[in-house]
Amino acid sequence: MTNTQHSTVVSDPTTTQPVAASGLRTMMSLAPSKRPDLIVSPELQFADVDLNEALMAVRKGAALIKFGRKGWPHKRTFQISADESSLIWRSPRKKANATIVLFDNVLRIQGLQTTATFQRHARRALEHLSLSIIYLKDGQDRTLDLIFMNDKQYKLWATALIHFMRRHQHGVAATEIDQEKAYLQRMFNMADSDRSGALHFDEVSTLVKKLNINMSKKYAKKIFSEFDVDSNGTVDFDEFSSFLRRLKERPEVSDLFNSLTKGEEYMSVETLHHFLQTVQKQTDVQLEDVTALMENLPGVHEGKISAPAFAALLSSPSNDVFDPSKLDVYQDMDQPLSHYYIASSHNTYLEGDQLAGRSSVNQYINVLLRGCRCVELDCWDGPDGEPIIFHGHTLTTRIKFQDVIQAVKQYGFQQNPYPIILSLEMHCSLPQQERIAYYLTSILGDSLVTLPSDADKMKSLPSPNALRNKVIVKGKRLTSNEAEEEEELEDDPTNELVPETVTDAVLAKVLEVVTETAAEDLTETVAETVTETAVEAVTETAAATVTDTAADVSENVTDDTVNTIVLQASSTVASTVAQTVVGTVGDETSANITVAEPVPENVQQVVGEVLAETVEAVMAAEHQEIVVSATDAVVESSVDAAVNQEVNRDVNRDVQHKLISQKTSSSRTLSRSASSATEKQHKPKIAQALSDLVYLAGIKFNLDKEAEVWKMSSLTEAKIAKLGMKDGERLSNFHKRHISRIYPLGLRVDSSNYDPCPSWALGAQLVALNYQTSDLGMMYNEGKFLENGGPKGGYVLKPAVTRVDMYSFDPFNGPHLSTKKQLKIQVISAQQLPKPNNASKGEVIDPYVVLSISGVPEDGKTYTTKTIDNNGFNPIWNETFTFVLSMAELDMLTIQVYDKDIMSKDDYIGHYALPVSCIREGYRRIPLLSANMKPNDDYCGLFCHFEFIPL
Repeated sequence: MTNTQHSTVVSDPTTTQPVAASGLRTMMSLAPSKRPDLIVSPELQFADVDLNEALMAVRKGAALIKFGRKGWPHKRTFQISADESSLIWRSPRKKANATIVLFDNVLRIQGLQTTATFQRHARRALEHLSLSIIYLKDGQDRTLDLIFMNDKQYKLWATALIHFMRRHQHGVAATEIDQEKAYLQRMFNMADSDRSGALHFDEVSTLVKKLNINMSKKYAKKIFSEFDVDSNGTVDFDEFSSFLRRLKERPEVSDLFNSLTKGEEYMSVETLHHFLQTVQKQTDVQLEDVTALMENLPGVHEGKISAPAFAALLSSPSNDVFDPSKLDVYQDMDQPLSHYYIASSHNTYLEGDQLAGRSSVNQYINVLLRGCRCVELDCWDGPDGEPIIFHGHTLTTRIKFQDVIQAVKQYGFQQNPYPIILSLEMHCSLPQQERIAYYLTSILGDSLVTLPSDADKMKSLPSPNALRNKVIVKGKRLTSNEAEEEEELEDDPTNELVPETVTDAVLAKVLEVVTETAAEDLTETVAETVTETAVEAVTETAAATVTDTAADVSENVTDDTVNTIVLQASSTVASTVAQTVVGTVGDETSANITVAEPVPENVQQVVGEVLAETVEAVMAAEHQEIVVSATDAVVESSVDAAVNQEVNRDVNRDVQHKLISQKTSSSRTLSRSASSATEKQHKPKIAQALSDLVYLAGIKFNLDKEAEVWKMSSLTEAKIAKLGMKDGERLSNFHKRHISRIYPLGLRVDSSNYDPCPSWALGAQLVALNYQTSDLGMMYNEGKFLENGGPKGGYVLKPAVTRVDMYSFDPFNGPHLSTKKQLKIQVISAQQLPKPNNASKGEVIDPYVVLSISGVPEDGKTYTTKTIDNNGFNPIWNETFTFVLSMAELDMLTIQVYDKDIMSKDDYIGHYALPVSCIREGYRRIPLLSANMKPNDDYCGLFCHFEFIPL
């Protein structure tokens, strides 16, 4: 391809406000935020299906095979609900509200077997009859995984479900009046546990508790009786609506309303217009815009609005703190790739931890649809010459490389046209690298972009616009200077630090993980089919060994060498588990276990070698206070291994043999020194066919040597932090032309994330995070990439100081070029906060709010409000905090809500994060996201006032 040349850009488009299309574009129109279109995979779109026949089939219902997250596949009867708003099924052990998928909450519907649940019980022969519905429930992504009985049924149901979902979602209310009615209907349906169409007192009382309202039973009965107009012991929808409206009254908004109207009952158009322009700083709003707005408001009387209507206006999603004009792609997309922050994922395939987490193709689909533009593929040799993806030297499950590339092709550009970067971590042999090259070219076709023949003459990388709908491969290229060009592998433990001492706590965790890993590994290598009972017996005995082994080994461990831990732990646990497996198999072989091969004689060696990195990581994790939770995973992961064996035994057996070969050949040892902690692993050669496809070539980082713009480096979070403190200005200048990828330390075995803000401040473009973990790091990431397109973006133009040559900038050592300003935030109140983990039961929460700024170190600060006791429905704080900002264009604001708990750790309730540059001034709604980065209820949020004050 021909590279587009770029001249130096001095002006900064991010510092100029985008021009609004009209006053209605930026004012508080009451239409809710646009719902993302239902995503449907191409294989579910059939032209030869009669729609009427399909609708009749779903209304009638049918028995389908349902795949559970933990249990075995089983038959359940499915059908459409009476109001055609949901898909329901019947289960002998679950309540009605647990066997329903609301079409309003469906994110996408896809064919094939891409989810972790399907892959756990893989039925490849029935993949063409498989369907997954991905939907939201209690703030989390859930999947409903189904297999149909025949091709006709599959087509009929897929067609009908897509029709109902689209019809329901496109019919969602567009005005505040309808939106409120939809909310009330949802609350009514939630409370109506017996689906009788009316609510008795106990059902209303349960809902009141779920809504975090602290109300005595006596007072609740008094209110209930007041709205039970016909005194029949139940309330219908209209009576319930009046009851809930009473509960939702907001005194803090009434006070604001009264101050604006000088005590008048209604607010005039002129007063509302003045409020929007002067207080809300929406200066482009015209009087005629306000008049049009009022047509959609409830409670309008003779051209004036009531206090409830004003409250509805301030509670609308269109009054959110995030500037809606910046949710579109508004920045210059014609600058070099090195001028953008690019949403990036680390170990994209994983749905859980780094040791025994599940891998899935669906995780790639998830992150791509969330706006991620750089995904990672850890490539290893697989069975039958087919390369696989998993976290090497661990018990994470395996997925096929081919399936991932198919998913990238299918979903990568559905919502986002900007280029995708495939970051290849290559461990494959040359033949399987050839296979990888074949899949990249045959599947991606013209979407795959390669370097031009005159790449060495490139002065800058092409722009996102120039690479629309293109896929870029980042990896290693063949080079004549092997020593100089060699890039550090992510899983090279010589880059990690090992703690200097061995404590009993460290040892206990080591033994716990050793036990878990040994049990799973031996289960996988001993038999093709192992019953759940047998697996439980294995893991119970192995777990029971931990206590005794810990005591024995603790007495003998010295600080001379880490090998003491590895050898004694693996010896004791491996031999015990091996005996248990053999004993269990021997006891039940005649009944229902078929042994595929005997326990290897070198079991102790296999376990010791495969756990070398694990032991080192666990020890360092303890040193860095990274939580490793192995206890609950022992049985579940081992049973998963057994189930995978039963379902897909041929593939797994080949994978196991390959793993044993890899483990036996590695023979790695540990020592205390970071530089000699392990033998440096062999760097595989690169196949010519694969090298030719690499666009961004990975090289060893060297700040002192100028490299071609298409060469890039990967750095750990610790290394860039160290470089930033020592040489921040040079590193910032380096990132004006060259790309770096930052990734988490391997010690983060729990898949936790680091703070990405310092790396962004240094200009690093690909700051890779674990998307599967919803922690503070991912809060920053989600907020950062809301700007400039949201899920349709993934690219944010860096501030001028980090990309324009005329500026020199050191975020760690200043001084900074930006004009200082104050950000004053008044935390006024909250509305309808959920209980921890969206629980329906439990005590009424005691909420408090934490506000923090992260970006350049100078601006970092955190404030905490007081705690409001026993009120999660409408707590009021009225507290004001002030932040002094030296580089607002690099700062992120995070607002978190917690439930105070005196006896234990405070519970997380919700959060919201956004760039400071995207904050709208005035009285604003802050929509709180759940722990899984998903929206809570429409009316759940904080009410705050924001103001910028120049210094």
